[in-house]
Amino acid sequence: MLQFWRKFFTAVVITYPFVSLYGINVSTISVADVLLAVSLFVLAFINMLQTRRINILYPFLIFFSYIVISSLFILPMQHDFMNILLRTVRYLYLLLALIFFVKSNFIFEYGKKLLLFFSVLATLFIIIQAFFLYFKGVYIQGYIPGVPILREELTTFADQMQQYGLDIRPRSFFGEPAHYAVYEVCGLSFVLCSQTHNKRFWLMSVFMTFGILISVSSTGILCAMVLWAIFVFKNKHIVFKFTIKLFR
Repeated sequence: MLQFWRKFFTAVVITYPFVSLYGINVSTISVADVLLAVSLFVLAFINMLQTRRINILYPFLIFFSYIVISSLFILPMQHDFMNILLRTVRYLYLLLALIFFVKSNFIFEYGKKLLLFFSVLATLFIIIQAFFLYFKGVYIQGYIPGVPILREELTTFADQMQQYGLDIRPRSFFGEPAHYAVYEVCGLSFVLCSQTHNKRFWLMSVFMTFGILISVSSTGILCAMVLWAIFVFKNKHIVFKFTIKLFR
């Protein structure tokens, strides 16, 4: 049972960036928030029954304390107090999950597989999205129809583009192109750190890099360039062999 909930928790963490776009019609609470809360409650209950030791990430605990103290001084001076307060509380909630649960309950290898799967899926979708957007003038929405979405502007992109001629960048099924690009950078870092440099490695790394370029996210492109620079520097002979095979 513990293994199931650890896998569930791992899956929630990996999918949180895009599942958090969907709401439950209660304030700004997302589906991802609810799923995370359920997994945290169950894991805390199981750990309490089994009297397991909690492994704390102390560097993030220090960061958490800093956010709390700084918020006490900054929040009262904000005009949009409630909105900023809710975002701060959500951020602190995620930090607490990271501090008290990730080290003991996040299954790294399972999380890595999920991250790579959704990275490839997101890239496949952004390529399709970009093709229809740039060649057909049609924007394919990246959300699940019929499910409440917290950011309403995501549902009106297609209409706005046709009516006002707005410049819309593809973002796969994420809220922003930068969110997609950062997610892909995480996946790309795992691929480039792999010790196996076979055909699948090159296909995945080039495919994911291509997706980051399509997103036109400056942050994502810069991070991808840094990752590739590190890879080339550490694996000059591998890159040389691949280049020879490519142009042979």
